[in-house]
Amino acid sequence: MRSDVITIAVIVAVFFLLVIYYDHVLVKRMFNASKERINKMYDSAKAFLFIHFVDNATTDENDIDEIN
Repeated sequence: MRSDVITIAVIVAVFFLLVIYYDHVLVKRMFNASKERINKMYDSAKAFLFIHFVDNATTDENDIDEIN
């Protein structure tokens, strides 16, 4: 009787550990996917700012003429 209870307790504990591990794997995948999306947005913003500042650096004379 006592060994049956211990066996059931071990099986339940292993089941919960597997559920927790699976949840951990899912959360890890979710964070990796969001990290990739954030990196893509960051790279796009860097490219936009680079093009913007390169464009401004090459057209400084025109900006000065427009102000005057």
